[in-house]
Amino acid sequence: MFKSIIEKLPRLHGVLDTVINNITLFAPSNQAWNKLDQSTKTALSTTGPYLEEVFKYHVLYHTDTAALTTANIIKGRTVAVETFDLRQVFLLQLANGRFSVNSALFTRSDIRCSNGYVHVIDTFLIPVGSSRLMNDYISSPSSDLLEFRGGGISEFNSWITGVPFSDTSITSVLRQQSFITVFAATNEAITKIPLNKRQSLYNDKSQLDKVLKSHVVSGKVLFSTRLKTLMASTDAISAAEGTIVVTQRDNKLYVSNNGIEGEIVVADIPVKNGVLHLISKVLNYIYNNAFEQLRDSGVTREFTTVITESGHVSNTESDLQSSTFAVTQFAPVDSAFTQLPQSLRHLLQTNHTIMTRVLQLHLIKGQRFELSYFTNGLQYNTGNGVLSFYRDHNVTFVEGDHVRARILRSDSVTNGIIHYIDTVMGVPFRTAQGEINNNSWLLSMKLALSMHNNLSQTLDTASDSFTVFAPNDTAFVTLLNTDNGKKLVNDKKYKDYYKKVLQRHVVRGQVLFSDTNQLITGELIVPSIFGQITLIRTLNGTFLVKHKRVTATVVRSNIGLTNGVLHIIDKVLFSDPEDLQQTSGVTYHLGNLLLGVTCIILSASSL
Repeated sequence: MFKSIIEKLPRLHGVLDTVINNITLFAPSNQAWNKLDQSTKTALSTTGPYLEEVFKYHVLYHTDTAALTTANIIKGRTVAVETFDLRQVFLLQLANGRFSVNSALFTRSDIRCSNGYVHVIDTFLIPVGSSRLMNDYISSPSSDLLEFRGGGISEFNSWITGVPFSDTSITSVLRQQSFITVFAATNEAITKIPLNKRQSLYNDKSQLDKVLKSHVVSGKVLFSTRLKTLMASTDAISAAEGTIVVTQRDNKLYVSNNGIEGEIVVADIPVKNGVLHLISKVLNYIYNNAFEQLRDSGVTREFTTVITESGHVSNTESDLQSSTFAVTQFAPVDSAFTQLPQSLRHLLQTNHTIMTRVLQLHLIKGQRFELSYFTNGLQYNTGNGVLSFYRDHNVTFVEGDHVRARILRSDSVTNGIIHYIDTVMGVPFRTAQGEINNNSWLLSMKLALSMHNNLSQTLDTASDSFTVFAPNDTAFVTLLNTDNGKKLVNDKKYKDYYKKVLQRHVVRGQVLFSDTNQLITGELIVPSIFGQITLIRTLNGTFLVKHKRVTATVVRSNIGLTNGVLHIIDKVLFSDPEDLQQTSGVTYHLGNLLLGVTCIILSASSL
């Protein structure tokens, strides 16, 4: 597609045919064309000034030096070079070794031609404000780009002009001609702030100056390609005020400063001395208490309803508005409630006992705990229950009453901090089969059960109760690395035996959490659907499951279910080769007999 653009510009086509050995061309790939929105494609399909402007922005025409190669780019150091029409582009070798120009990554580099070099890139370079300095561009941006995302940045510019000029003020910072990155809050972000609090900030010029500086990084040009590499880095991004932290969720980039986070809604607007990003929140301005933030966040409507419905029974609303003590609130987002069965959602909104219990479990009173406080394995007694914390790579989980939730993000508030979570703690919402279907550690178990529908349907029964020891994916890989394991799983004549091995991992009629009195220390023999298994609690607290010569370790325990509890183990309880020598037919066991006796006793007592 880039070739067809060049062919539409015969007057400029000759530039690339020059015999002088000093041309550098950044050539967008066909995939780069596919990434463009339709309006940009239409504009680039029409011969005219805009098409010429975009073309020239991809060409470096060196009069005094040779064409540019990757050897000219030093890792970690931004290089600014002038394009054919005297605009600026910024070249960098990222921490991961990739080369970039503005927000585009090189997919092929240093292609030698008779008159220079070509570098193939994955994104078109759109000039936008590349001929103007940052301060000038913010005061009068390109409305065609900004008008449809967040309503522009005129309010942000009004705040800047409202700060008296000094050698250290925000205006002075923005007027510098050296490298700069700005995260500008959109009009929509600013007008979301209640009018009285917005006016209060505007009138306090010292605080306003600090808030605005929180959006500015001097000395660095941080396009989104570089921001993504900084997420995994321990290097802090120092703003003119405070520190910028970068995160990514659902392919969206977010930046935060002092616990206030905004989404980058328009990224990578190049200016002559840096790059501008538009964000959905004003950083480093904390104006809501915890309750106000939940009410205004737009993602915790149902949780806020539960709080207000609880009224004086739980006192949660008044606690979250208190200015006399700090709070740490774990707030389930709306999607956490929509995944609950309707009957449970109704109970949470109407049953004050359940409502209060759940609200108390999610609130730590008297403490403000940042996300970094929650180290792997930490347990914290809130006075209303124990919360356990786990870390998996860069993700933090919190577990309460045997239900684990992922912490999505955090917001600072005037009286503490809110951590948004993806699940309502203390309220199991999946059956055993439902958990297996949705747990990323149990894909192989899900596949195994799909071959045995009867067992799968049993585990989905809401009226029964189970303790399930589910082997993780690594356990099945280990099993398939043995000859007899391959026979068990893949040979159709062993299908019934395979089902029995799977049944061995299920205890029916009992719900056995690892912290029940029976499992504090020592051993407990329990009947599974197929044979006995032994549960062991070692002196150092390790939870084991044993069958004959096979001992598995519980690597994650106590996943609460609507019909019991599930523990994840690291081995399949497969007795090799005894399980392949079992005779076919019905096997009766103590668990079935006890269940039958219990039913008879209950029936007799009702006569």
